[in-house]
Amino acid sequence: MVSAAWFAGLALFFGLIAVYRPGTVCVHDAAASAAGVEQLAEVQAELAAWEELWDELEAEGLDSLAPEVRIAGARYAGDTCGMRYRRLYRGLDGETRERFVIAAFANDPETKRELLRPLLNATDHQIRARAATELTRVALRQGDAAAAESALRQGQGLDLPDSCEADRRYLEGRIAVHRGQAAMALEAFEAANALDPGFWNAYRDRLPVLVRALHGADLNVSTCLRHARTLIEILGLLPQLADDTRQFAKLALSLERLGARSSATLLASGLTWRWAGQGAYGHDVLTRGLQAPEVLPAPCEREMRARIAIELEGS
Repeated sequence: MVSAAWFAGLALFFGLIAVYRPGTVCVHDAAASAAGVEQLAEVQAELAAWEELWDELEAEGLDSLAPEVRIAGARYAGDTCGMRYRRLYRGLDGETRERFVIAAFANDPETKRELLRPLLNATDHQIRARAATELTRVALRQGDAAAAESALRQGQGLDLPDSCEADRRYLEGRIAVHRGQAAMALEAFEAANALDPGFWNAYRDRLPVLVRALHGADLNVSTCLRHARTLIEILGLLPQLADDTRQFAKLALSLERLGARSSATLLASGLTWRWAGQGAYGHDVLTRGLQAPEVLPAPCEREMRARIAIELEGS
């Protein structure tokens, strides 16, 4: 563990520089611990990524946050890969299709399970995987994480398209959220979006976890910078994924409902209101960010407030 003196020295170092540019941080103390050097390198990397985000936004605007893929006819907000990319499940026999359709509309969880369980023995491994995914979702809606894990294991080890493998990682994230395991949830949601950059639900469900993590007591500098950057990136790309700029306002509202009370979350909220065309309200939210309690690690806090000041100056 890094000593309190080392962390205090790091905080003082960041306080001495008005504007950070990647490559300016050096380790001068030859006696610094290996852990300290490693953590300083992580902070350097996250600061570089933080600066790159703003450079790209300045150069390209919101296009810099555009999703990596666009597929004609895709329904990115679907819960399973079969709903997002329906071409993956063409050619289903009538009985199987009927089971999936009725299960999707059934209100009774046990009816859903009775329809889906036989499909776990289907010859087609994609049908087995989809049935396991749906059964996992049924268990999660009932708040039964153990049953959800059991159902999800039924679809493991199968050769699936990335967009369907993304379902498994996404559901792992939801199970982790249910159990209060924020780090595991974020890792799983991020993996789901790496497999399927068009997976709306995995982006959306990361937002509340990021907000809670940014308000956590054990937050360190590099993680704070990474979470703040990711929050802004997701808020900027989701409306583009939907081809509907009205989503910016909905996302800004949802962020406030989640509790945008730190400088990082108020920065993200203020920007989102601006992107929604509500410049005056966005200005007010950014101003609140400068007045927010200093709950983040000191170097991260300074970066957030410096960026808010830049945004307010340019408005």
